[in-house]
Amino acid sequence: MADPDGMHIIYSVTEFAETLKASFIGSSKPADERYAPRFVVNDKRRAQNVLTMIKAELADCVSFDFSVAFITSSGIQVLVQILNELKDRNIPGRILTSTYLGFNDPEALRKLLEFPNLKTKVYEGDLHAKGYFFNRPTLSTFIIGSSNLTHQALTCNKEWNVLFRSFDDGEMLHSAKEEYESLWRDSNSKVLTPMWLDEYEKRLRNRELNGYSRIRLREYVEGIEDIDLEHTSERITPNNMQKNALSALQVLHDRGERRALLVSATGTGKTYLSALEVEQQRPKRVLFVAHRQRILDASLHSYRDILGDSYTYSV
Repeated sequence: MADPDGMHIIYSVTEFAETLKASFIGSSKPADERYAPRFVVNDKRRAQNVLTMIKAELADCVSFDFSVAFITSSGIQVLVQILNELKDRNIPGRILTSTYLGFNDPEALRKLLEFPNLKTKVYEGDLHAKGYFFNRPTLSTFIIGSSNLTHQALTCNKEWNVLFRSFDDGEMLHSAKEEYESLWRDSNSKVLTPMWLDEYEKRLRNRELNGYSRIRLREYVEGIEDIDLEHTSERITPNNMQKNALSALQVLHDRGERRALLVSATGTGKTYLSALEVEQQRPKRVLFVAHRQRILDASLHSYRDILGDSYTYSV
């Protein structure tokens, strides 16, 4: 039921206890969905994913706190509508992320600075915790599991997460929040600012100049690398999507067509496909256009993987 001012829902401790019994011990009375813990996964067959759950919880919280090791621009993009709504309603949020493995793209972190209601800190170390807290005056929710703030992790990767609900005095919620606050206050947790981002970008560039491939690492961790590419004696061969596309492109070439358009989902291997097409057709010159420098840098690595020194490259 609603409280007298009509702003919040009042929950029953007795009903909550009955639901915990049904969830963890067993009961003839089914668990109440308002209180029940849930196993949250990405399951296309049941039309459910972590993203939907997070958006639903954000919709009526009074504040939120996220701890995620990895953040991608696509992970922010799938939440941008609800984040804008929270910004308009001035709902405060905190995001704690990390420099772990040099994964996080500066552009993704820079996007967070566009939301004045968000405070972001970056733990300079091996923070790998994933947790989402949705705070309310009565019954709060928190999700603990494996999902980072990336598009793949929120929508289709095989991720395991558990959603709990708790009153403020609950020991589980208290201990989880205590750990979050400890990390937030830690001297290794730096406030995200444009100046910090500039320094972070310099560090990443220096690591890459020394042979560290952040792009490759990011592809591996995120699970969006062309993992169906088969390496035989270090020779890269096309995956199924690329084989079909190359065959279709060859038909167009045989017809004398001068243009073609490929539409394919993120991570299916479009960049490698374009390099494989160049390898197959052997044009004298190739122009590759992208709207971000980091995309050009990553694509250059992919082209070299396929074409080696048979072409010269410039960005």
